[in-house]
Order: sequence, then structure tokens, then C-alpha cells
Amino acid sequence: MSRKQESITLSVSEEEKAELGKIALELGFIWGDKPNISGLVKAIAQHQLALTKKPHSKEIEEAIALIQEGINQLSQL
Repeated sequence: MSRKQESITLSVSEEEKAELGKIALELGFIWGDKPNISGLVKAIAQHQLALTKKPHSKEIEEAIALIQEGINQLSQL
């Protein structure tokens, strides 16, 4: 039996594969009772699933840490 579509190989760690599987399940991409990572990736490629990037999340975390540090210093005055 031959494939009708092209295939790709995706190199990810076990943890990344598990996370992709979790996302696939959460969004309803399943094949039988298993997560369908291929379906998830295909939906992204076809713009059926929108992705968003957290804007400056690391910078925000660092800013919050600095603010908390400042508050702690002020409380000691």
C-alpha cells in the first residue's frame, strides 16, 4: 500500500513528543485512541489552527522578579 502524500521526519525529544501528543489530544487530533501529531502539524500547515507566541514572556518574568525584589527591599526600610 503506497502513501498518497509526502512524508517528513520530525526529530524531537521524548518530552517534546509527549507534549505534542498532549496538545493533539487536547485539541481533538486523534487516530483511534492515540494522539495524532501528524494531524496537528497538518492543521497548522493548512492554517486551520492558529498559533500565538507569548510576547516577551521571559522579559516579563524578569521584570516581575525585579519588581518583587524592589518591594522586598522597600518593606525592610
